[in-house]
Amino acid sequence: MADVVDDADQTIALELAAQIAAIKKKTGPQLAPIGMCHNCEADIEPGKLFCAPVGSEMSECQVDYEKRVRRAVR
Repeated sequence: MADVVDDADQTIALELAAQIAAIKKKTGPQLAPIGMCHNCEADIEPGKLFCAPVGSEMSECQVDYEKRVRRAVR
């Protein structure tokens, strides 16, 4: 017979897996650097995902890309 601690451990593991799955579903696939902007396909620095932002804000390309992804998920 399983004890209370084992039951609690199993419940925690299931809840954690469910939460991780929900977050992955909301965030969509993770992007990998490909040497060009994922939005406008301009050449960019190695390791970057989008064109460089102006100031401390997100770049216009990143904002456009995220809007498009959010619309596709709905």
